[in-house]
Amino acid sequence: MAQGYLKIELKTAQNALPVGQTELTVLDSDGNIVFDEFIDENYSGSSSLISLEAPEKELSLSPDYTGVPYSVYNLIIANELYFDVNIMGIQIFADETAIQPVVLAPIPAGSTFTSLEFSIPPHQLLSSRDIPGGVYTRPPQKSGTAPNILGEVFIPSTITVHLGRPDRDADNVTVSFKDYIKNVASSEIYPTWPENSLRANILAQISLVLNRVYTEWYRGRGYPFDITNSTAFDQYFVFGRNIFESVSKITDEIFNVYLRKPGRLEPYYAEYCNGTTVSCPGMSQWGTVSLAQQGFSPLSILEYYYGELDLITTNDIRGVTGSYPGYPIARGSSGENVRTIQNQLNRIAINYPSIPYVFPDGVFGSGTEQAVRRFQEIFDLDPDGIVGKSTWYQISYIFVAVTKLAELTSEGQRPLYNDFEYPGRVLKRGTVGTDVQELQFYLTNLALFYPTIPEVSIDGRFGQGTENAVRGFQKTFDLNPDGEVGEITWEAVTTAYKAILDNVDVPKETPALREYPGNLIRRGSQGSDVLYIQNLLNEVGEVFGAIPALTEDGIFGGGTFNAVTAFQRIFGLTADGIVGRDTWNKLNYIYSVVASGCIYNNNASVNLMPYPGYIISQGAQGANVSYIQRTLNGIRNVIAPIPFLSVDGIFGSGTANAVRAFQSVFGLSADGAVGRDTWSQLNYMYSAVASGCLSQYNNVI
Repeated sequence: MAQGYLKIELKTAQNALPVGQTELTVLDSDGNIVFDEFIDENYSGSSSLISLEAPEKELSLSPDYTGVPYSVYNLIIANELYFDVNIMGIQIFADETAIQPVVLAPIPAGSTFTSLEFSIPPHQLLSSRDIPGGVYTRPPQKSGTAPNILGEVFIPSTITVHLGRPDRDADNVTVSFKDYIKNVASSEIYPTWPENSLRANILAQISLVLNRVYTEWYRGRGYPFDITNSTAFDQYFVFGRNIFESVSKITDEIFNVYLRKPGRLEPYYAEYCNGTTVSCPGMSQWGTVSLAQQGFSPLSILEYYYGELDLITTNDIRGVTGSYPGYPIARGSSGENVRTIQNQLNRIAINYPSIPYVFPDGVFGSGTEQAVRRFQEIFDLDPDGIVGKSTWYQISYIFVAVTKLAELTSEGQRPLYNDFEYPGRVLKRGTVGTDVQELQFYLTNLALFYPTIPEVSIDGRFGQGTENAVRGFQKTFDLNPDGEVGEITWEAVTTAYKAILDNVDVPKETPALREYPGNLIRRGSQGSDVLYIQNLLNEVGEVFGAIPALTEDGIFGGGTFNAVTAFQRIFGLTADGIVGRDTWNKLNYIYSVVASGCIYNNNASVNLMPYPGYIISQGAQGANVSYIQRTLNGIRNVIAPIPFLSVDGIFGSGTANAVRAFQSVFGLSADGAVGRDTWSQLNYMYSAVASGCLSQYNNVI
């Protein structure tokens, strides 16, 4: 048989965090284990590329083949902090990479179940659409309602999908717009098809859902969703299924492009069917394969079926922090777009510490390129170090996710509530007050981890949106979905929220770095700039113990002078106790590194030696001494007071002095001997320097 490939991507909180150590087990259709791997707790959350047997590719290119042109595998995911996940029916095609995204949710205390089950049904091309593209059937209109028309076409950040016919009781799930399109395309067409065929189909799928959003087809009738997954009405969406790399890459490129008829405003309702078991007036999916093989472009394929069309690109993408400038940003670029990317990557790096920090100077140098490459590796983009359209928007989406998570878990953002205590009354439609506000806070936080719970506004008013969120929560946790919050639902909500606090380690957010104010700050200075310096020095001093702790009073006195001087000595600056441009920028950079936690994030790519179990001091010789000397030489590239050593394996007075200098910088007992604490700190700092977490060359000008 041929070979296909599988990559498993584990994320939580809308991609805001990696998930820690997890066991992945892949089984074939007979139940035999074909792959078993632990993802390291400091890794990004993606498995290695798993090679699996699959039928020959040609079978998936023939509309006459009546068999199944892919292999089926099952996946078991185990993580002690999250619900286990079992996924059955992962589809593997020859020469294609299947990507299995998995969203992990924390296990609440006392939960009656510990695993989530997903079963991926056979591919849609193996069955008939109920009615092609929803062309003949329309959802029942509720009394007194009518569809609305939005004033403009935009790409929504998320889509809420009803997992059934519109009039049936079923779960609603909220996913990102791009993830929705990738899922639909992977569910409805084969990833082995020619690229122009894939592009034509994906453009039709984008246009159909945007038509539903623009006309508010369901929202305008009072439904709490944007589209269904019923093929009698809309497009096929399978919650929890795998997607395909070929589909994913095309979607990242064209997700904000849609079809429009000349002279019209709305996205074209591009009906389609498979063209074999079902025919329709619109596009034949299998027919696009034949046309692509004849050399038709995506637009010419679409116009073959729909007549004259315009391809429209919109930069109005709700939920992102800026529109793509229209050209790639790469090594040598400069300006505000570069600074935007640098600031966003630095914030993302707090949650994903393997992304190196760069100073946000607006200059795209080697450090920025390295950070971009690492981001691309984590999120399965082409790691070319160039910020094109796909990378730009992925950075923006992840930036929004990590900042949203930080806001919800920050004690500074959270109002003072009653420590999860039940308010003593049933909360339901029409209820107002701080009890409702507290409930909304918990639900909005839970919505980050459970796609079946929609976000709500934290306004203290129990309206339709809050009721929908409550129903979503109740269905998710097997409670009576009455949309009201009595004591049982309240306890379940607060227990689920506390599981997030217990199981999810949200990194501390770095305050926005301030640019150099343009004037020297010295003894006698007062105000916010001095307070900012004191705050950063105190944070940096948590790692570099030679910097004395300060009272943060905004007054530049003798204590601040001493702390500034100590900082300057450590990092090879002129030790004059004056904060000019170089000291300000270096302080910004070192503070960013410390706040990210990357210094104490062991880097598996750096070859470190474990502590030998005994103190090494003057007079010792051998490999351990050579290792100490090598690590000190590596660290001295960043830490100025450490003298250079000859790596001779002999622990003489020079090595003892270098060890003392190192110990003094980090607030250790400066005895010149390497015990367990000094050895560990050497390893941490050497790893930080070797991995690029801490660098002398950090684009600070």
